[in-house]
Amino acid sequence: MSALFLPRPPPRRGGRAPAVDAAGRWPAAARTSLELDARQQPVALLDWGDARIDRSGTLRPEEVWSGAANWQPTAPDAVYKLGRGEVLWFRFVVPPAPDAERWYLRVLYPGVNRATLYRDDHAGGWASQSAGDMLPVAEWPLPHRFPLLPLAVSAEVPRNYLLRVENAPNFSAPLDFVSEGFVIRREQRASLVLGMYFGLAALVCLLGIVGAAAARSRVFAAGAVGGADGAHAGIADRHGGPAPVAELAPGGTTWRRRCCRWSGRPRRSGSPPRSSRCAPARGGCTC
Repeated sequence: MSALFLPRPPPRRGGRAPAVDAAGRWPAAARTSLELDARQQPVALLDWGDARIDRSGTLRPEEVWSGAANWQPTAPDAVYKLGRGEVLWFRFVVPPAPDAERWYLRVLYPGVNRATLYRDDHAGGWASQSAGDMLPVAEWPLPHRFPLLPLAVSAEVPRNYLLRVENAPNFSAPLDFVSEGFVIRREQRASLVLGMYFGLAALVCLLGIVGAAAARSRVFAAGAVGGADGAHAGIADRHGGPAPVAELAPGGTTWRRRCCRWSGRPRRSGSPPRSSRCAPARGGCTC
């Protein structure tokens, strides 16, 4: 194995460890070491890993791992521009850590197209697991709001990993590590907050529908169903309905024609056309 990918030495005092350069030397500039500490979570990747872009999108894990070109240290605020068919690769080494609890790599972007984590099995192969929008959630290693990819942590030897990301035109989500206990506690809290939010949203939507039925306004009903908060705030008829009279034809004829079509009220025999008898009103129209 190339000297570029030798396991990093134990961290120095202060949480810093040197990184291997292309010539196999340990430079004076140190990187932040990765330490899976269950007492300090989430554990961010920071600059412990390296990143590169595969312009062809066809490289295999063993080719990526053995290549030494165009690798750059990872950064939490980095934005990677990806063209059509291009793939972003991350490489990192997980140092020996207590294996009493399972650990996960979090890709904090629910809309990522596909994220595939490869683990070196030390036998010439790479075990993989994928998650993302291109796959049904039922096929993810752990169904979640965003990709959670399990790690195989060893208390004796370091583990080599590659992360392949497909997400044109760019990718900028942070990567961090969490334990199984942390995931359970965080999900319990998130479920409580989301339950309260959607419960209030459903209540507001119900009140909007009741108000729309009382006002006999389809515009208000559409606002209540499509945007419960807008209906409750009284802006559904502003942003969900037709344009103001001043923005249409002179005299508001276009408004009146739309208004009468929405009203659905029958016209009496011999009465003038609705477009000339219709007048706009808040939440509906009068014909």
